[in-house]
Amino acid sequence: MLYILIFFAIVIFFVFFSSSLRKGNEIKTKNNYIKTICLIFVLFSGLRNLGVGEDTYGYYLDYENTKKITWKEVFGNLISFYNGEGKDVGYSIFVKFSQVLTNNFQFYLFLVAIIFYISFYNFLKNNTNKITEAFLAIIIFYVLYFYVFSITAIRQSLALAATFYCYKLIKKRKLLLFLCVLLLTSLIHKSVLIFIPFYFLCNIKNTKWIFPTTLLIFPLIMMLKNQLTFFLTGLAGYEDYKEFDGAGTLNFTIIFMMVCIFTLYRKKVLLKQDANNIHYYNAMACALFLLPLSWVNPALLRITMYFSIYMILLIPKAINSLIKIPFKGRREIVGWAVIVLFILFIRTNYTKEYRFYWEPIKLGENYNE
Repeated sequence: MLYILIFFAIVIFFVFFSSSLRKGNEIKTKNNYIKTICLIFVLFSGLRNLGVGEDTYGYYLDYENTKKITWKEVFGNLISFYNGEGKDVGYSIFVKFSQVLTNNFQFYLFLVAIIFYISFYNFLKNNTNKITEAFLAIIIFYVLYFYVFSITAIRQSLALAATFYCYKLIKKRKLLLFLCVLLLTSLIHKSVLIFIPFYFLCNIKNTKWIFPTTLLIFPLIMMLKNQLTFFLTGLAGYEDYKEFDGAGTLNFTIIFMMVCIFTLYRKKVLLKQDANNIHYYNAMACALFLLPLSWVNPALLRITMYFSIYMILLIPKAINSLIKIPFKGRREIVGWAVIVLFILFIRTNYTKEYRFYWEPIKLGENYNE
């Protein structure tokens, strides 16, 4: 069922792309394309069965338990949190407020999906210039991130949505609002605090050396991955994650390294086209620095996603920067990129079962006693 979405994205792209050629208003067409795809993603995320995804049923149980908690207990937990007890207490408050409207969990899934994809829509709308950039960004997002943020990780979906908004604040240099948004969001998912240094990294002058330097010392970072993990997991809110036997995210690491090398090759051209593109390189450097954590425990790959998500913007810009290649040649590159991404999607998600909420499905093995 999940395969259908990628075909929707491709077919709808050709419809909108043809429209942009006829009407000559690519920006408006691009934004309408993004909006259409986001609406489809909201529907699939909101209509999913409780048994879809590793965490959906767990979130359902938590949702039902929150119904039984009084407002006094909810805010009491917040006070206890400031006294050093508990964590992520803001999530219970968020759930409780959503239950003021209705106590239906399916509605709640829609609410989370709407919040995430409104933020994602604005993120793509404001940071892509061409419909082909938006198309590739959506395909890359779908292959690498859709399952996590639309099917599984509700709390981190809300956290990532906040960072999309915060990137806009970075560009406008609104530090106080930036910090307020992240501090409030950290009550939902503490890992979002790792995004704070990105504000300063993006606003420091002459950071061109950061990305190539991080790429150069990546082998050293890999050698020190255990020490780095021990230092950063507490900061990121992953104290419960221990070293995992046989850990290693080989496929993602290889893909990410290939992306880093390709985008480094186009770096000079991209920075001439738009000085803000340095932000994406800085984000890639942060992801590269954090990537070795996933070799200690694969679950820690999610920490890198606050930064690695920016490759959905950088890769399309790098491909479009190949201006010396005729348009037909660039179109073929885009086509091959989509094919490769589709193959990767099949390899990583072929066992992922999707069912709508009205269809029968067995719960995952992680819920079997």
